[in-house]
Amino acid sequence: LGTIARSGTKAFVKKLTEAQARLLYARQGEGYRSANGSETRRQSVDVYSAAVKRFPEDFLFAQYYFESAFDYGTPETAREAAANLLKLMIRSAVLGWARKISARMSVACLIFSGGVS
Repeated sequence: LGTIARSGTKAFVKKLTEAQARLLYARQGEGYRSANGSETRRQSVDVYSAAVKRFPEDFLFAQYYFESAFDYGTPETAREAAANLLKLMIRSAVLGWARKISARMSVACLIFSGGVS
């Protein structure tokens, strides 16, 4: 397919289902990241950038975008990828703590309401 960054390819990718697009981004990104030439490896940054734009909540794509941007991208791209990953990490941590607090509050309510002997 060539790089997703090309305009003709972008139009093609927009027509794919979510599952097809995920598979394309994952396979193409990994193919570029594991290629021998550094110029080809740099193309993984564009692939993962596009993946993150299409799937903004996907932690794995965000992680791969950060890794490839840090290794092969510009400092600006690496900062953008880091900010994106950090945003997802913070959101994940907040949701994790909210679930823990909610579960503990439910147990406490049961105990104090006499629901647990």
